[in-house]
Amino acid sequence: MMLRVLSSYLTYASNRAISHIFLSLCRPEVEVPVQFTCLVSSCDPNVERSNVVKAIPNLIRPFVFRLRANDAMTEWRYLQALKHFDAAYLWPGFSLATIRKVKSKGKPILIERINCFTGFTKSVMNNEYIRLGLGPRHPTTDQTVQDELEETKLADFIFCPSPHVRSSFLDAGVPAEKLLLSSYGWCPSRFPDLLHQSPAPKAVDRPFTILFVGTVCVRKGAHLLMDAYVRSGIKGKLILCGEMEPAIAEVCQDWLRRPDIIHQPYVNNISTFYQDADLFAFPSLEEGSPLVSYEAMAHGLPMLVSPMGGGEIVRDGVDGFIRSEFDRDAWVEIIQKLAASPDLRHQLGRNASQRAAEFTYEKVANQRARMILEHLTDSATSPSV
Repeated sequence: MMLRVLSSYLTYASNRAISHIFLSLCRPEVEVPVQFTCLVSSCDPNVERSNVVKAIPNLIRPFVFRLRANDAMTEWRYLQALKHFDAAYLWPGFSLATIRKVKSKGKPILIERINCFTGFTKSVMNNEYIRLGLGPRHPTTDQTVQDELEETKLADFIFCPSPHVRSSFLDAGVPAEKLLLSSYGWCPSRFPDLLHQSPAPKAVDRPFTILFVGTVCVRKGAHLLMDAYVRSGIKGKLILCGEMEPAIAEVCQDWLRRPDIIHQPYVNNISTFYQDADLFAFPSLEEGSPLVSYEAMAHGLPMLVSPMGGGEIVRDGVDGFIRSEFDRDAWVEIIQKLAASPDLRHQLGRNASQRAAEFTYEKVANQRARMILEHLTDSATSPSV
């Protein structure tokens, strides 16, 4: 019998960022008897498909969004539709009140956690902003933390896309049996020439190029990377692709004036930056399982990442190097070593490309569906249920 799962992501689905993960995992077809139906508030025409349902009709969408009633309407539609499904699969953004109503319907609840437990994140970010001489500049409040703890109590299972996410919830007192270690992945259709193509050696007749992709912010350690790059003294360039947090512009203003540190606030085709880089560097302080790490490895880039930046995919000493984001000397040493070692970069990059081929979203989605089927079947047959 087919297990019917109603999944939902409240925000407008554009197949970018979190909505890209959501749509990639909740596919219309998987290898096991699990059927995903994706309820979204609304979506781009290019992501419409057989299992995507829009909660807000196109005719009234501008009015609903103008009133900022899109979340409330999507949650209401979700509760109305849930009676036709076997399980609820909730992505970030659902109100605690709605999760309680889902629980009252007696449906198993699966919750996706994109990042670490908010209490952990709040502590990490407070400490780093203080270290930089800034006041806390993040939206997490004590109430946010308490609400998430309540959500974990209501959930039957919580997907954790990396060991670090899982550890953060364990430390918060969430029972281990609720925490399902998973991963994210990458989409070959975005880069169709890469999956079965071994990475060629990078050109050596240009400056050694380090690439960072993502919001250029304190949470992702952009300031730590600039510091390590400048201290390395290499003749190269550092490219930062992504919107910049004002705090970074403030504390890194001298470094950002350097001609060899280049900020690209908007990138139309990120693949060209991956292809033209020699090293991907990502010293994130807090992450779930960053998509950019999967994509960089798919492009055959050696990796220099923090434990958080490595997610569930990077292997230390095989695909690159995993070092604490605060171990400045180690980052400087590895940057210098890789800048001087094209053969080592090529070998690490080949390993990274082969590793990434095991994390395409088709494979990851099938693994996720198998986990759902296995755990919900076990729960249904458990004497305690």
